Amino acid sequence: MKKILIVDDSEMARKSMCFSLSSKRYNVLEAVSGRDAVAKLKENPDIGLVITDLNMPEMNGLELIAHIRSNHKPADIPVYVITTENKTGDDVMKKGATGYIVKSSKTSEELHRIVEKHMV
Repeated sequence: MKKILIVDDSEMARKSMCFSLSSKRYNVLEAVSGRDAVAKLKENPDIGLVITDLNMPEMNGLELIAHIRSNHKPADIPVYVITTENKTGDDVMKKGATGYIVKSSKTSEELHRIVEKHMV
């Protein structure tokens, strides 16, 4: 089974997403920054989905997307951004994101829908 990479500098947000997906028996990896995600991608060529925060130190979500699109095979790994605004989401789609999740009370449901779409 392919792995899911959750990238977020907020430990609480990252752990929450990881717990939600792990409880459904998905194989989930964590990265604390875009730079950490690059290392995880290199170490785990079987990553099949990336879900990333946008604003992070060292390497932000947009820089991570650019790196994935230009340096990894397959370059079409689905990459979703977690954001707080719809307009930000539209911008990240133009930069190469597969899609985005707007943070809300239904974030967990949306996360599961995306994972089921790409991992099943």
